Amino acid sequence: MLYELEEARRYSFSWGWARSSPHRRLRVLPGCAGRADRLSPRFSFGVTRENLWGEAHTISLRTRISTLEQLGLLTYNWPRFDGNRNLTVSFTALYEASRDVRTFDYKREEGSMQLQQRVGKSLLFTIVTPTGG
Repeated sequence: MLYELEEARRYSFSWGWARSSPHRRLRVLPGCAGRADRLSPRFSFGVTRENLWGEAHTISLRTRISTLEQLGLLTYNWPRFDGNRNLTVSFTALYEASRDVRTFDYKREEGSMQLQQRVGKSLLFTIVTPTGG
């Protein structure tokens, strides 16, 4: 038998575009009439780097941008943390802002660290430390 193997690409990219409308079947409140209904272009882009530093580490960035919303999500995954094959550490950072609801705007910034230990074939123990506002 002869096998020919090729390592997977280290980088993967995703992108897209769409259009969205802020129109909702809501009653327009006084003071909110300045926001006209219009179509909003929306673009998204993502990049993932596998096998970072020659190890099984992964870093990923996902974005979505439009005139109505912005989103950024950064994740880092470190399997076999500290040489232990049963430990995995993950870090996540999120930024989100939106104006798609006529009555209010919002902004969210969040971060978290997760430590996961495999106890058995189907049992995981997870500790999550969220931060943000």
